[in-house]
Amino acid sequence: MIGVICFSTILFSAPIKPIPNEIKVDAKKVQLGKKLFSDPILSKDGAISCATCHDLQNGGDDGLKFSFGIGGQG
Repeated sequence: MIGVICFSTILFSAPIKPIPNEIKVDAKKVQLGKKLFSDPILSKDGAISCATCHDLQNGGDDGLKFSFGIGGQG
């Protein structure tokens, strides 16, 4: 059964596409993404944003094994 799944995946999957030399970036989408990433209204209680825990200067990682969560409940 696993062999059939693997074979069909290989047979019917799309070919791997090379990484493009240039990536088109939509400046409006970038600005929207930055705004949403920093907006606390997306959290359950409106207290924290994604940027609260995900420091982009550190690759989006806070280095903690577990997050603190809202109000330190993590």
